[in-house]
Amino acid sequence: APYVADYSRYLPEDTKTSHTFWTTYMGACLGAIWMMIVGCFLAAAVPAYAENQMAGLASVFPWPTVFLLISLVFMILGCTLNLYGLFMSITTIIEPFSSLKITTKVRIIIISLGAILVWLIGSYAGENFWAFYTNFLAVILYFLIPWTSINLVDFYFVRHGHYSVDALSDPKGMYKAWNGKTLVIYFLTVLIEIPFVSQTFYVGPIAELLGGGEIAWIVGGIFAAVVYYLANRKEKIAKDAPKFQND
Repeated sequence: APYVADYSRYLPEDTKTSHTFWTTYMGACLGAIWMMIVGCFLAAAVPAYAENQMAGLASVFPWPTVFLLISLVFMILGCTLNLYGLFMSITTIIEPFSSLKITTKVRIIIISLGAILVWLIGSYAGENFWAFYTNFLAVILYFLIPWTSINLVDFYFVRHGHYSVDALSDPKGMYKAWNGKTLVIYFLTVLIEIPFVSQTFYVGPIAELLGGGEIAWIVGGIFAAVVYYLANRKEKIAKDAPKFQND
């Protein structure tokens, strides 16, 4: 869902929703799946591959150094997209509380500070970076999945695709600066997930009863979807809000 926003933001207005969905979905899935398959083969073929994946991957190529340099270029491209997402997220959070004007200077400052913060976190993780990063991704899921559930329920079952795009960026518009009721549901969902968490840094009481099974994301996704729908099912849709087509 976050990537759909990044990739579709600058498409022509008449682009079909189905085209945006499937190209983004298949691109994200295929890009991850084929790398996972390669990783399975390398884990079986290269000794101690899990200890240093990049070195293990480079060792199967005739010129490991060249491979690592090429990988570095593509890593920079990937980080560029992620920093762009970071910039968009930060400005989305700031806008309801201030009249921040997004200029080139503001973009550079926000992205630079974000890059420095990421570098500091990576340096802190040090030799345990992979375990740290894996835990970080798991924690992110606990926040992303409830958000995605709320987002999808709002689109398909509450507003049925009717949105005023201009009002989304107007703190005084029909959607206002923030939705207090939805924020309560969102953060309540995150709290409810905690007993179901099963990670190296924490295992919740319910997860222990399940033998360490991890279902926090399932609980969070379902709870957020159901409670948000019940709380907003009678939400009025603005008559002038256009409907986004799903054909």
